[in-house]
This record gives sequence, C-alpha cells and structure tokens, in this order.
Amino acid sequence: MKKYVSIVLALVLVLGMLAGCGQKQEEAPAAPSTPSTPATPSTPSTPSEPVKPAEPEGIVVNGETIDKEQYLNVVGSDEPGTLDEFHNSVAATGNILSNLFTPLVRNMDGVLVGDGCESWETSEDGLTWTFHLRDNYWQDGTPVTAQDYVYSAQMKLKPETAFPYAGNWYLIKNGQAINEGKMDASELGVTAPDDKTVVIETEYVVPSLLNTLTFYPQKQDHYEKYGEKYGTEADTMLSCGPFIITDWTHNSSITLEKNEKYWDAEHVYLEKVTVYSIAEPTTSYNMLDNGSVDYLAVADNDYIERFTAREDLVNTRVQLARTFMWFFNMKDKYFANEKIRKAITVAFDRDATVEVLLGGVPIKAKGLYTHVMYEGDYNIREYDGDLIQAMVDKYPDPAALLQEGLNEVDGTKAADWTFKAGFGSTGSKMKEQAEYWQDTMIKKLGIKGVELSFDDYAIAMDGWQTGNFQVACLSWGSTADTAYMLNLFTTKSNAIPVHFDNPEFDELVNTLNKTVDPAERMKIVQKGEDIIITQNCLVCPISYNCNNVFEYKYVRGVDRSPFGNSSYKTVYTVGRP
Repeated sequence: MKKYVSIVLALVLVLGMLAGCGQKQEEAPAAPSTPSTPATPSTPSTPSEPVKPAEPEGIVVNGETIDKEQYLNVVGSDEPGTLDEFHNSVAATGNILSNLFTPLVRNMDGVLVGDGCESWETSEDGLTWTFHLRDNYWQDGTPVTAQDYVYSAQMKLKPETAFPYAGNWYLIKNGQAINEGKMDASELGVTAPDDKTVVIETEYVVPSLLNTLTFYPQKQDHYEKYGEKYGTEADTMLSCGPFIITDWTHNSSITLEKNEKYWDAEHVYLEKVTVYSIAEPTTSYNMLDNGSVDYLAVADNDYIERFTAREDLVNTRVQLARTFMWFFNMKDKYFANEKIRKAITVAFDRDATVEVLLGGVPIKAKGLYTHVMYEGDYNIREYDGDLIQAMVDKYPDPAALLQEGLNEVDGTKAADWTFKAGFGSTGSKMKEQAEYWQDTMIKKLGIKGVELSFDDYAIAMDGWQTGNFQVACLSWGSTADTAYMLNLFTTKSNAIPVHFDNPEFDELVNTLNKTVDPAERMKIVQKGEDIIITQNCLVCPISYNCNNVFEYKYVRGVDRSPFGNSSYKTVYTVGRP
C-alpha cells in the first residue's frame, strides 16, 4: 500500500511553506514582586536580571504579526452565472467554489494537500484510491460525510444533469456507462463504506487522478431543497470550506466571510473577502490605483508601466496554463468545412494582437498547449513545435483557401459571405479587439463582413453549448494533467462545444488516459494536438495568458500556481495602512 500525507505532514510541510503556523503570542506576565530587604553597607548589591522584551501581541505568521483586521478586496472578472458546480462552465465560478467547499485534496501552490481528507492511499494495482476523511462540518453544523462526496460524483455522471465536463470523469469505474444511460448512478466507482471513508475505483491506472478531477462534496437534502434555484443566490448556498457566502449583488460583488465550522479555520486569517465583478478592465486598474482592491492581474502595458513605478506595489509575472482562442461550430453549414476553418486561422493576425492590442503581455500561441505544460520531463510546446506557423507556411493565401472551402459548400463568393463571431464579454477592451479582428478578416479574406455579438460570459456560453453560434472566443485553462485538454474535444464533452464527433480521436484519448509512461504519453499528446490543430483546426489559438500580478506590499500568501483556482485560504495582510 502506498501511503500519502497525513494531517500532521500536511500542516508541517505545506502550511509551514505557504502560510506558516499562526499562533497568538501574548505579553508575558510580570514576575511576582518580593519584599525588599534592607541593604547592608558591607554587602554589595546583586545585579538585577535583565528585563525581557515583551512578546508581540496578536497572531504571528512566518515571523510577522499580522493585522488585527483581516480583509481582502479583489476583482473576480466575470459574473458567475451559477454557483451550482454541476452546471458551471465559468472560471469565475470555479474560483468562488474553491473557497466554499472542501475538495478531498487541494492544490496549494502546486503541492497536493489533504483538505476534506486527512490521508489517502492507493492499492497495489493502482485502481483503487481510499480517502480517510477528517472531522469537518457544513456551516449549519452538520458533519461532512463520505456520502456527500459520493452524491456529488454521481450527480456529475447522471445523464439528466448534463454536466459539461462529464467526459473527464469517464476514468471513474462505470462513469461512461452511467453517463450514457446504460447503468444506474449507484454503480459508479465512488462509494462510502462508512461515514469517514471514500473509495474511488478507476477504469484503469490514473496516476494523475488528483490533478485531473476535483472531488467536492454536496449535501443532498440541501441541494434538492432548492432545486433549480440552487446556486442562483447567496442564501441558497451551504458551505463547508474556508469561507461562506454572505452576500451576492449580481453584476457587482460577492462577499465571503470566514467559516468558523471549517476544520482548519485556525489557519484561515481573512475574516472577509469582497470579490468584485468588473467587466471593464480600466475600472479594475483604477480600483487598484486608488487602493480599492488589494491585488490585480494587469494586462495593459500603460498601466503595467505606471504600477511598476510605484514603490507600494510588487509585480509578479505568472505564465498560466491557459489558452486564448477562437473555436468553431462544426455543426454549422460553413464551419463543418475544414478549409474555411483553416483560412480563418491562417488569416488571424497574432503578432498585432499580442504586441499591439494586448501590449506584449501574453505570448503568441503556437498550438493548443502552453509553454508551462509538461509530460514528465518533456515540454509539450518544445516537443510539438509551432503548429500555427506550420499552417501559415502551408497556406500562404488564406483568401484562396477560403474560396475553395466556400465552393465545396455552396459556391458562395467570398465577397458576399459573412460569418458571425460571439464574445463572452461586454468590456470595451474586448470590443476593441473584436473590431480589429473584424477589420483584419474582411481585408485578408476579402469577405463581406463579420457580425459581432457581445454578452456576459455565462449567458454567451449557454448559447454556444446549444449550438447557437458559428465562431466564438474564450480562454481555457488546463490542469496539470496533459490529458485534460484533449478530453475537452471528445464526443461526449460539451465544455468547448466544437461538436467534434470522432470515435478514433475518442479512442486515442482513452488510450492516453490509460497510459503511464511519460514518453509514450508524449507521443499520444503530440498526435492528439495534431488532430485538433493541424488536421482539423477545431480551434484557432491566439495567445497564452500571462498575468502581471500587482499587489500591495502588505499582502501575503497569494497563490502563484499556473493551474487551479484562486484560494484565499492562505492570504493575509501585514501592515495595511
């Protein structure tokens, strides 16, 4: 049996590394006085003991006394469409959920640490994972049980749930059969032999299981009590994580407060977090400038220069495992044609987009995977090379390629053709970029026009997932598991709704999921990316997201991992003015 971290190791190793162990240090009491003795002239006086300096009052973390008043103001970008995990496809929602719930294991700055569980182990054949839960409680005081994790997993695979990432969960025993309606959810390989034990069985050996899937609990009676209303308002939520949600003013802000029932509440220092939903980047930058928010990812070069010059701000550049892209609806009459998709991808002006529109902050995309993705010791981007430039070199005349595609569809002349592009943002920066791309496509392809539409991300994604689009734009982040991105394009996945129904590709991804050897996995990843980009051009990668994170010098403990969601668990402040 392979044993993993226990609660003691987790607290000593990880909290010691990331947040430190906080404890209250009170002023030492004065020594009791003793009656004085009259001095004798012939007897020299005894020197008094040196007075020890008083120890600092308050909580000390990593050698610093933290502020008595602990609060944080941040920008969460998109308005969450729902806080229902089973129906979420918005990054902003994922960030909130990571603070409201206790996954079995939490990724803390790249290190896997038991959260809902205090320890876990795998069977010798690698097919069974056993998690031993710690004592944790929902905010209503009821205990979090193993059945809460089982219910959550079953809900994700029930076909009627229509969970957008169900395909990623097929690695769980019977997951695919349940999602296809061939088996009952009770047959899923996630079980609870008792209230404190969760057993997960996989279809094949998955060493990266805990980097691939996030196992949150859900309280069945509470979820069913609210039904479709669950996750739409603050008062429908029940939390068991570091924070609870106390207010949700839609399209404005979400307020989180410390959850005293959380098992590790002692090491959650923030009492309150306000997450603002801001669509307009300039508004966010001004909020950082005037101190309304405590840290912010900045993408505008002018503001980067301004904030870099300030002595009260610290800048950290973080390259994310996130790709900014256009994607195509293969059920559409025109975009079912490979040549039309490739013509648009080749015509896209990435240089101007990255250097001018985005101020040189992100990195120009060369394929689906970013430069931070590795398979073992293999850097995927270096291994696979620049797939986009290879396509540009192969098709130097995108207008001619487009016309070939149109001829194959219905003979429409490019000069008479218009396509629709949708964007999940209403901000002025997004509109500026879209209008530039519109102008570029018209000129490079010789087409009549591009019809642009803008909406809040959650609303836009709902429309895209029903197939109501031709071309759409989003950025998508990966987990550390290289199979994750390829799973997004399998037949059953509707996460990025390109509608690529290809049994051979599905089998390739299935093989990748079962393969352990990094060298063999790398070959499969290369073939999968080649199918998505070079052969079929399902998406048009634009850039790889990078964050210039500016934070005030009093902020501590912000997560710097290129993966996962923003957890405020380890954040605190020291010396806030």
